[in-house]
Amino acid sequence: MKNKFEVGQRVGTFLDKNEEFTTTARYDEYGDAGPFYGKVVSTGTSITVKFDGGYLNDDNGTVEVPSSALLPEAEAKEKLSAIEQEFKAVEKQIKAELKIAGQSIRKANLLAKKLGTNLHDMGAGYDHLYSAMDAAGWSTSSFGC
Repeated sequence: MKNKFEVGQRVGTFLDKNEEFTTTARYDEYGDAGPFYGKVVSTGTSITVKFDGGYLNDDNGTVEVPSSALLPEAEAKEKLSAIEQEFKAVEKQIKAELKIAGQSIRKANLLAKKLGTNLHDMGAGYDHLYSAMDAAGWSTSSFGC
């Protein structure tokens, strides 16, 4: 079977959650999932790539990658662009929802102030807020103090 990559060709790849090479782009807040771009330096059963920046390269300055986990660089950039657009759309929705949540908390605090206290001191309704924050993976040591 002829390899679809040639020596000198620019390629891209991503890392999955197990840090295995893949052609599937995913959002990662730290950029550890890629994309990673480089140049094919040899072909065969695996493709040997010299990645830009050296982050993925071994001591020889290259790394072997299964051809099934590589894309031409332009294709990898298209996948990245698509996932970035998707992220921005969802991020916009999240910000809108969190704005509503913030407004609700402010409104609840104003109601508490009508009683001469603040929302924190009332202790009312925290169960729903705590469980929602916990389910979202968000916690703070002073949240309930």
